[in-house]
Formats: sequence, structure tokens, C-alpha cells
Amino acid sequence: MLFDKINEYFIEREFERIPTDSETVKMYATYQKSSLYLINLIELDHNYILDIQKYMQYKILTKNQFTHINSDKVILVNIILIDDAKRVYDEVNIPPQLEEDFIDINWIIDTSKNELVIPSNQINSVIRLEKDLEAIIGADVVVRLKLTKKDRLPILTLLLMLINIGIWLAMEALGGSYNSEVLIQFGALYAPLVIEGGEYWRLFTANFIHIGATHLFFNCFSLFIFGSRLEKYISRLQFTGVYLGAALFGTGFSLTSHLFMDTYAISAGASGAIYGLIGSIIICSKLSGKSIDGLSDYIMIIFFILGIAISIVSPNVDISAHIGGFIGGILFTFAVLRKSKDKTPALE
Repeated sequence: MLFDKINEYFIEREFERIPTDSETVKMYATYQKSSLYLINLIELDHNYILDIQKYMQYKILTKNQFTHINSDKVILVNIILIDDAKRVYDEVNIPPQLEEDFIDINWIIDTSKNELVIPSNQINSVIRLEKDLEAIIGADVVVRLKLTKKDRLPILTLLLMLINIGIWLAMEALGGSYNSEVLIQFGALYAPLVIEGGEYWRLFTANFIHIGATHLFFNCFSLFIFGSRLEKYISRLQFTGVYLGAALFGTGFSLTSHLFMDTYAISAGASGAIYGLIGSIIICSKLSGKSIDGLSDYIMIIFFILGIAISIVSPNVDISAHIGGFIGGILFTFAVLRKSKDKTPALE
């Protein structure tokens, strides 16, 4: 049944289920882009006659129940399944009050024609639901990546943090992490040594070296925020591939930038790899159609834009490593997930 297929879609997308007192009315919620979206899935039989007064009372009840929630707007999308859309078209074609905090939208699915009907006064696009519903109705199946959250300790993330901290402590003990000789000794990136000296291993080691406690703290903090979440959704081997791949892309971009601009500064840090994690979360969220432990592709794109903006205005920040790591994270995520067999039919 179409009603069941649509319910399965919202469950698969990890929308939160809200209890109702009817088997023919299902309610779901999701929080996106600072707004709360409520989805009311209503199945009406061929004998049903819409009581507009009761319908308006229900709308007021829903509004009173949810408008206290901390969000910019509450957007209610009523999806009505009925055998003839004309029977309810005029009654539900009430223009939504876009200036209000609570916006009520009505769509109809004509089950006899297998057609999504969006009345003329209604908003015709809400978080891509219309495309997904049309795909369900038309039985268009797209393979969507199935990512299952694993309740486990983020061992790799914690291990990487410990490595970063341990190396930094060793540097401090042997002369300080601001000391150029110490940085070079521990494997920081320095273009002349890489190109002329053939020390290409610095492209790897530079990702585990930090200059000062502040640099270390912010990178470890970011690594924990992003890494601990991503590690719950992909395998540890995949995580390792993405992290190290992004790290090498970051230092590779950094080296290229130094050569192109003829500026041979010493550079180090895990920032490129961390930007790779940001790129990876964006791809995982997009391909699976759900957030990665609360981090959606939309939120992560904002993180990336803000991070790059801060990098531009901050002195002594290797922005090329950030951009390179971000690109590397995206590419290596596609690479490690491409052969994944854990996929399920869904809608895009």
C-alpha cells in the first residue's frame, strides 16, 4: 500500500515518530535549517467527507502543541491520501501564512491516479519532500547509501588525538613546538627539504605536528567533534582511508601552494585531515539522506564556509591545506564507499 510505503520512507530517513490516536494518521518530525518540520500523513477512505471545522480545530491544536519549541518556524505539511483529489482540493487550498511562526501546508496524493497534487495556493517545495514523494508514487527507486549508527567507542579518533598530544609533548620537552629546528626534526612540511632533499615522508608526518598549545587544542577539539561522529557510521578501515587520504591531499595542496607562491614557510597540523572529515560528513549525509549523529550536510557546509572565511582573515594559516584536505575527504569518501554493499532502495 502507498500509505505504508510513505511511512517506511520517513522511518528510513530517521524522522522522529510522534504518537497519534489513529492508524490512518501518522506524524513525523525533523529539525532542519533551524526550523521544525512536522509531517502529517493522513489516509482517507472513499466515504470520507472533510469536516473543515474539525480540520481547523486540529490545526489550532497542533499549533499550540508545537510552537513553544525553540525553532525559527514550525512548518506543518499535511499529506492527504485520497482516491479523488478533487473531493478535498478546494477545502485544503488555504493560503499558508508565511509571515507567521507556524506555517500550514496541504498536499494531496490522488491514489487512483498515483499522482501528487499540490494545490495552487500551497508551497510546492519543502525540504525536497515533493521529489521523494513523486519517486515513491512513480515507483522510481534510487540506491541510497545505508549508514547504520554503531554504538561504539571512537577508538581511532581518540588514538589520533593521543598521537597528536604525545608528539607535541615530546616537542615541548626537546626545545618547544615553536622552535623551527624542532619542527623540522619532527617532520614538519618544508618545501626545500621535500623537493630538493626528497623527504616526501614529510607530507605524512606534518599532519601530526602542532605549533603551540592553542593550535593543538583546537585541532584535537575539532577532531573529536567530527571524527567521533563519523567513526560511528563508517568502518574503521574506511575512516582511516578518509583521514589519511585527506591529510595527504592537504599537505600536497600546501606544498604546491608554497612552490607556486615561492614562499617556503614551515607548516604543520591536522587541519587538512579535519577539513577532510567535514567533507566526508557532507557526502555521507547527502548519500544517506540523513544527518550524521546530528550533523547534516547543510550544517557542515556552513562549518566549511565559516572555517575558510576565518582562515582567510587569520595570519599564519595555511588555507591551501584546508581546501586540499576538504577535497581529499570528499574524494576518498566516494572511493571507500563506492564498493560498499550495505545499500538499500530509497529516494533521492
